[in-house]
Amino acid sequence: MVGGIAYRPLALGLLSGKYHNANRPTNRVRATAPLFLAQNFERVSSLIGALREVADAHSATPAQVALAWVIRNSAVAAIPGASSVEQLESNVAADDLELTNDEYIPLRSRQRSSAHPWAGNHNPANPRHVGSLTNPQINHARVG
Repeated sequence: MVGGIAYRPLALGLLSGKYHNANRPTNRVRATAPLFLAQNFERVSSLIGALREVADAHSATPAQVALAWVIRNSAVAAIPGASSVEQLESNVAADDLELTNDEYIPLRSRQRSSAHPWAGNHNPANPRHVGSLTNPQINHARVG
């Protein structure tokens, strides 16, 4: 079995649904990250919408659904960031969220449709970079 660690599973908060073209990030790290370019907001809007739909059905947040989606595979561990105790507690609560196949499949499909030929290219000068969103940075290791 191959295990993995999902690094930045919330794509610097992009998958939280908090950020969009009308609410751009202001902190230095996010404001300069190519993930938050206008064309990337457009590219992931369908995925963010799907995360919101599933979140509403579970009385959860889009970030919790995104984390539950990543850790649905028991061989994957996620390392989400948290800038407050509230975010940390919300991230931990995602472990209790169980997605059905009917919820998982559309999320996976929309994630794939947001991918592009440059996914995973971690060159900050590349304006189409979407990094961990479309090609999660996963460090693989043998398990068991």
